[in-house]
Amino acid sequence: MIAILKIFHLTKLKKIEMNASCISCHSTVPSEKTVDVTFHHEFYQGVKVSINPHYAHIGKIRCVLCHSGHEEPNLYCNNCHEFDVNVPDISK
Repeated sequence: MIAILKIFHLTKLKKIEMNASCISCHSTVPSEKTVDVTFHHEFYQGVKVSINPHYAHIGKIRCVLCHSGHEEPNLYCNNCHEFDVNVPDISK
């Protein structure tokens, strides 16, 4: 996984002539939003991606972070990202 992320970031890092590691932009705590989002938005602009929220880059997350029996379902990934994913309502 780390190798794949480095490949995606390599072009951008070369363009801005940085010799950076992941923690130069990202916190070591996955839940903290400490990354410069303009880096990602400029780099991935126009790139079509498909996601499977059950295989998150932050690791295994609890089902109830997206699915709730008593509230509207909410895609946890959208705390940082803007994905258009239909989260099934398990309360019905």
